[in-house]
Amino acid sequence: MLSEPCAWSGVKVRFVDPDVCPPQLPASDKFVSRVTSLAMEEAADGAYDVVFSHYMEPYGVAAFLGSRLLGIPWVHRHAGSDLVTLGESPALGPLYRELLRTSSMVVACPDLHDYFLSLGVRRERLKAAPLFVPDPAVFSPEGPPAAWANLPAVTGAPPPPDHVPLVLMYGKTGNHKGQVDLIRAAAQIKQSFFLLFVTSSVRHEWLLRQAAHFGIESGVACLPFLPNWLIPGLIRRSAVACQLEHDFPIRLHRSAIPYEIMTCGGCLMVSTEIYGKQLKWLGAEDGTHLCVVAPVEVDSLARTLDHLLREASLRQRIAEQGRQLILQATSHAAFVRGYEQLFAELRSQQCPTT
Repeated sequence: MLSEPCAWSGVKVRFVDPDVCPPQLPASDKFVSRVTSLAMEEAADGAYDVVFSHYMEPYGVAAFLGSRLLGIPWVHRHAGSDLVTLGESPALGPLYRELLRTSSMVVACPDLHDYFLSLGVRRERLKAAPLFVPDPAVFSPEGPPAAWANLPAVTGAPPPPDHVPLVLMYGKTGNHKGQVDLIRAAAQIKQSFFLLFVTSSVRHEWLLRQAAHFGIESGVACLPFLPNWLIPGLIRRSAVACQLEHDFPIRLHRSAIPYEIMTCGGCLMVSTEIYGKQLKWLGAEDGTHLCVVAPVEVDSLARTLDHLLREASLRQRIAEQGRQLILQATSHAAFVRGYEQLFAELRSQQCPTT
């Protein structure tokens, strides 16, 4: 299943055996060494001009090493954790800050440029991040819904029949991500539906315990993280897809998930926090292009979800209007061109790596 070639033109996905590394003492996960080694093997023929990373750990650290060993520039697109959770850690922060200073280019939201300047990143190496927009040819309502037989085995309840509405939530799990709020709301709804979480396998047991605590374990299941080209099929299968992040401690965090759901023609139920940070500026309206909820107001969340599950025509209208809005307001082609221009600029300037 996971070894199928990627459908995007010009993109090659390298699949590796996760168990290929021999054990050793002292024990370590060897992620950085493995990614660096793969990069060196892939780029050994000298056909690559730039190494790009998104997320400092392990990719940015490995990209820095690969850049130095291969003699090509390194471009880093930061994540929120690079700056806050991990970046402020005394165990990791000193390394991350030094790597940012030595990178050939840092791609960041413009409102964070002053922060990077305060770390010592050169102004000429700071570039505005192109707005991420998923490929509408991949994240499209056209195509088959996901087939359970083509997915990893679920943990929890067995997959439901096709006629049972599916509520989907995918992404990281935590106290600020809204999974427990959704479970609590689901427990108030009397009609039949199925709740599916796609998240880290290490969080499945915790989520299923929460479902059991609220008495809905027979209608809840989990899948592990999936390659994102399998996500559109799940969105097509779902009646409602959720992004309920709230009170998130990394204020600068932005999620790709709402854009993926809307682009794919899913009925999006989104938190007021994500709506305010990411979707309001697009002109998205509650009840027209998406549904906006305050996840901690569980009773209200339950009423909204119950209403959506009962009104198939409303879900369809929201999904269609949401997709139309996102395609009119954004451009995947512009996102791709933005990075191509950054890479071309770096190649022409041959920015030094120190």
